[in-house]
Amino acid sequence: MYKKLNLKSLVIILATLAALLAIFQLTDWFKNDRSFKENIVEADTAKITAIQISSIKNGTNIELNNKNGWYVKIGTKQFPADKGDIQGVIDQLAKLKPLRVAGNTENSWEKWEVTDSLAIRVVLKNNNKTMADLLIGKFSYQQTSRKMTSYVRVYGEPTVYAVDGFLSMTFNRDANSFRSKTILNGSPEQWTKFDFTYPADTSFQLAKTENKWTVDGIEADSASVAQFFNSIRYLNGNEFADSLNPGNLPAPLCKVLVEGNNFKAFEVSCYEWNQQKYIHTSINPESYFKGDQIFDKLFKGRNNFSKLKLKN
Repeated sequence: MYKKLNLKSLVIILATLAALLAIFQLTDWFKNDRSFKENIVEADTAKITAIQISSIKNGTNIELNNKNGWYVKIGTKQFPADKGDIQGVIDQLAKLKPLRVAGNTENSWEKWEVTDSLAIRVVLKNNNKTMADLLIGKFSYQQTSRKMTSYVRVYGEPTVYAVDGFLSMTFNRDANSFRSKTILNGSPEQWTKFDFTYPADTSFQLAKTENKWTVDGIEADSASVAQFFNSIRYLNGNEFADSLNPGNLPAPLCKVLVEGNNFKAFEVSCYEWNQQKYIHTSINPESYFKGDQIFDKLFKGRNNFSKLKLKN
């Protein structure tokens, strides 16, 4: 009887030990491989007032500030930023979730390029308070699975995390790439009038009257108007002309005043200087664009919209 009880107790003890060992191993596994941040950026992104992006390796230092709208600081000047672009940056940071821990010690930093000298540093601020501070490092691509992985580290912490996505494409950029390149406001559904000012007597008005577009009061060719709107609805500047001195420019070669619903009327002007056309819009008054292609798309003649095309 004693032997049976002894054997029974031994079995219970062994089973208990095995269960405890399994629990410890499982806990240790979670601790090493699963006990990491649910989100890399643990901050209220709605409260971000500034984003600083810098790289010692690339020699870049970009400041984005929210002062009743987002602006890019370049030297001593502030330029309007692309709102959609900035929101995309914030959304991407807010959605950063670790896939796994790539390294736990400083020895792994250089391998994943998250040292101060190799990484792209991104600092999020609420006024003078730092909300998040990240080092974005190496990028890898697995061709078989088409999986893109980036490696990041929270500044001041040892752990390197693998995250989904190609972060370098978002953050390895120059300051101009964050600037607003918008030429026109609104959309075809909102536009109601294009008042073109040209030399001599070639000026005209393209206006919406009783749901029909007219040229100086005469019904326009609807297909031509639709084609024009489709070509300019996403019209952006491609190249900034920051070296241009606006004080040297003559009077505008031509301009167009655009009116519509749910936005303030604005004016786009075209200047010609040294055989180059430059575009300026009152939406983005701090910027001038090299504008030959913009000119060809936006500044059309009266005959372009007429039902009775003039013969050459």
